[in-house]
Amino acid sequence: MRLRAEFVWAGFAKISDVVFRDFCKQYDTNHDDLLSPMECAVVEKIDASDLEIETMNGIELFSNLKQLECMRNNLTKLDLRHNKALERVYCNWNNLESINVSENSALIQLRCTNNKLAALNTANNARLQMLQCDENELTSLNVRNNTELTALSCEYNDMVDLDVSNNKSLVTLWCGNQNMGKTLQLTLDCSQIEWWPSQENTTHNNRVVVARE
Repeated sequence: MRLRAEFVWAGFAKISDVVFRDFCKQYDTNHDDLLSPMECAVVEKIDASDLEIETMNGIELFSNLKQLECMRNNLTKLDLRHNKALERVYCNWNNLESINVSENSALIQLRCTNNKLAALNTANNARLQMLQCDENELTSLNVRNNTELTALSCEYNDMVDLDVSNNKSLVTLWCGNQNMGKTLQLTLDCSQIEWWPSQENTTHNNRVVVARE
């Protein structure tokens, strides 16, 4: 018997968040109240911003997803390990305490500003080119493996040191203004960087001490 009282997922666990479930009804292209693997497979971009979604359980169904936008929701965690095709993730302005991109080797842009992240692991994101993680609760940030990184912004965190000496492709760096008046010890060997705090605009109290390797 076919259930029509709610949105049913063929062969998959149901999406727990009612708002996200309703949002995903648009991908039921044959309108049979089921979401088939074929219907999931053709979805390459999802913009689920500004919907007050609390969890994105079920996002793993979209195996060919390349771009995810889920800004300005109520998310506290985001697990994207199974979305291996992802290239761009924009999850700014949530309540994220954790984000898992440990198996997203295709990722080139990650924007997760204005959250509650105390840790961020990008060690397996070797293709990452842009990382924006301002206004979180990070006490450290290891970008040593992100050798293709061209732009990094990590202001307004709780860090006291940052080493970008291995990021030879880095062009733009924003890392000052750490919380509670902390001074950031910046280690770099990147003569090609076009802008970094303390190079100019010192009126913003960037509080960065530079050490060159």
